[in-house]
Amino acid sequence: PMTPVAGCSATPTLPAVAAARGQNVWAHENFATMMDAQVEVAAYALRCGLTRVVTLQAGYVNHGVPFTWLGIGAGHHGLSHGVRREHALCQQWFALKFAALLDQLNVPDPEDPGRSILDNTTALWTSEIADGQNHDCKSVPMVLAGGGSGTLRTGQYLQLGGVSHATVLTAMAEAMGVTGQSFGGPGALREIKA
Repeated sequence: PMTPVAGCSATPTLPAVAAARGQNVWAHENFATMMDAQVEVAAYALRCGLTRVVTLQAGYVNHGVPFTWLGIGAGHHGLSHGVRREHALCQQWFALKFAALLDQLNVPDPEDPGRSILDNTTALWTSEIADGQNHDCKSVPMVLAGGGSGTLRTGQYLQLGGVSHATVLTAMAEAMGVTGQSFGGPGALREIKA
């Protein structure tokens, strides 16, 4: 940012990053610690105006990390093929990480008094597949949070029955000021626009 943001410094105190320091970032047993550190860095960068866009990818479709910190020894990918209870526990853990990011953004926005950074943010949590057991990519669940500076309608649960996820991505792009573009879909999803 052009001027220093309150609470931001060149040498921040980031407890999750400190906990991850010196650990092997590729070791399965450190996955949870690394995820916490990534969430903390992402939130700090957004709060301090160091970036306007952050992407966190916690694995991929063949992600074989065992969630040992949850008492689950099998890999995440294998669980998606039929071990529903354990897979649901892993997905719940990911939901908690997303919630932690949102909590860290739910603070006053120094550039927009009266609103939170979360009010002025658009955050999307999704997966690359809807049902791992069936390798199904139809009806991929998505959680969209933040008000997009008043451009997005919040507090909804929508079941859109076959609408392309490209419409959500286009609506998000428009919320960030990018117009006249699409992601190969039929335009922006009107149901989420304010």
